[in-house]
Amino acid sequence: MLIKDRDTADRAALDEPKTRAFILIRERPTVVAELLRAMRGLSAKRVSAIFRQIRDGDW
Repeated sequence: MLIKDRDTADRAALDEPKTRAFILIRERPTVVAELLRAMRGLSAKRVSAIFRQIRDGDW
């Protein structure tokens, strides 16, 4: 897809799952730190499920 202006490019980038995760990390570092602390001892499957929810924007 060809994106012609910067504003449209910014909106398109927000649709990317990685971008949503980076925004969460940048804007809510305390929440991310608490989440990582809480994940200690969880199974790899559960941690993957949590990150998948974040990536998909379900969080």
